[in-house]
Amino acid sequence: MLINPKLPEHFFNRANDERSPSELKKFWQVLIILIDEYYEGENWTEHQKRTTGPKNKFTIETEVEFNERKQKKKASWFKEFPSGSL
Repeated sequence: MLINPKLPEHFFNRANDERSPSELKKFWQVLIILIDEYYEGENWTEHQKRTTGPKNKFTIETEVEFNERKQKKKASWFKEFPSGSL
């Protein structure tokens, strides 16, 4: 059993006949457990840098909207997963 193994790129979207022998040897008929934990994500400044500029077509949130959205997301996650992880 492997817990949170580093998976090859496109692991879930690759046909078995396209996998390398080493990938098949490591993962074929092996139970893997992937644990997803709450991730705080970017802060307001990082969000602004990513979503502003002439090429972006996003509607920019205000800082208040951004923080409210993050708080709702966090509350929703911890309501579903009180320990913080799946």
